[in-house]
Amino acid sequence: MAQVRAGCTERDQHKKFADMFYNVVGVSKSFDPMLPTSNKSKRGEIRIDAELLKLKYGQKTPVFLKENSKHRKFGCWYLRIRTKNKVYGLLEGIIKIEKMMLL
Repeated sequence: MAQVRAGCTERDQHKKFADMFYNVVGVSKSFDPMLPTSNKSKRGEIRIDAELLKLKYGQKTPVFLKENSKHRKFGCWYLRIRTKNKVYGLLEGIIKIEKMMLL
């Protein structure tokens, strides 16, 4: 169970932490494309790598929900910023964007 400061609930602490990152997004050009869209393994699950291969220039994926080890939730999506004929590999020219969910 997470530690809670005296007089603060866990939800209050999460809100204070989330407020510090209200206007912050993370952008990465390196990421693991083999991750599933969820921790559950089920038939018909969408895989991120399959979605990335479909992207055309200027297109983005749907938002994928991720949760870190501190149980903070993030929305992640991917955007193709280079045309396929200007890159060497199929996954080059794609960036990952993350935004913490605010509850």
